Amino acid sequence: MASKRRRVRLKTPPLLLDKTQSVLRRIRARVEGSFLTYWTSTSGSVCDNDVMAMHDILRDRGEQKTITLFLKSDGGSGMTSLRMVHLLRRYTKRLVVLAPLNCASAATMLALGADAIAMGPLSYLTAVDTSLEHDLSPLDHTNQLVAVSNDEVDRVIRLWKEAASSPEPARAVRRVAKALHVEWPDDMRYGDLLHTVDAQRSTTEAVFLQEAAVLFRGASYTAFDGEVPREPVHAAIAATYAHCTAPLRRLVDRYALETCLALCEERPVPGWVLEALPSLPGVMASAADRHNRLERTVIDAVEAAVLAPSVGQVSDALVIDLWKRGRGEVALRDPAVIGPCDDVQELAAEVRVRLEEADVSTRTIRFSRVRPTV
Repeated sequence: MASKRRRVRLKTPPLLLDKTQSVLRRIRARVEGSFLTYWTSTSGSVCDNDVMAMHDILRDRGEQKTITLFLKSDGGSGMTSLRMVHLLRRYTKRLVVLAPLNCASAATMLALGADAIAMGPLSYLTAVDTSLEHDLSPLDHTNQLVAVSNDEVDRVIRLWKEAASSPEPARAVRRVAKALHVEWPDDMRYGDLLHTVDAQRSTTEAVFLQEAAVLFRGASYTAFDGEVPREPVHAAIAATYAHCTAPLRRLVDRYALETCLALCEERPVPGWVLEALPSLPGVMASAADRHNRLERTVIDAVEAAVLAPSVGQVSDALVIDLWKRGRGEVALRDPAVIGPCDDVQELAAEVRVRLEEADVSTRTIRFSRVRPTV
């Protein structure tokens, strides 16, 4: 006996389905070529799944002399828009976009890939400020890059420049030193302090050096031929600095070493070195980003593993940074760990904290402030 065929449940269509389909049929009769509609709701966006759906439709229809795309969207993924344009171009020689209403952000990007854009009195395009993944992107909880817009990147760079011109990084490093009991007299310069700190001597000193490098963020490679850059000093080590000692494991060292050899031998720097110099900062920035993410992942996992047996334990700590909504970052001396903490409002305050979470699978730790009972 044949098995009973499973009934397919249809999704409830939109309330105005009949009216919208009637309008689309009238439009289709008046436009040239094959007619497609790409309309996202206010809660939807241009996303990767739509590329797959559009590919299925285009593949079924085959190549067309002209495709008219009826487009309405508030935007979404800029990369998806680029993929859609390339996909549509594979199936037609002429692409026309009809934009009756909002055609914003990533949708504008898609429209600009057409040969012609038809607009009405209620239509509008916007600036193309798409969100993309790049070297300045933050990381999510799985350690993956998060897409951010160009405006957001500009704001981050502006904040970095403001921070670079203020003494706050040095004050932050002093707070870390105080929390970890690293002796730093008030009259001692940061550069002189580094000569007294030894990462091999104690865990607290190793953590201090690691955190100091993070706080003095923004260091990058600069290629130059002739005039020395205006700011050659590396803030985290308080001196000028160039990589040239590890040509087998670090790309930039190969070029720096060849340059040093040429200068010592009083001969011209090889042409292949000079040609590569301008592109090296970008290459090294990308490599450093991957290295830092891996290093942070390993450190987070080890911290969570070491602290896992101590969940619920109360320790002394110092608030070294403040975030939003009453959260911040605290430093413990024993064990020498720096981590997020709830219910902290005063910078450099000495507090008692309880370890609330240490999860190796997610590589996260979390403290909360313990207030004295009255």
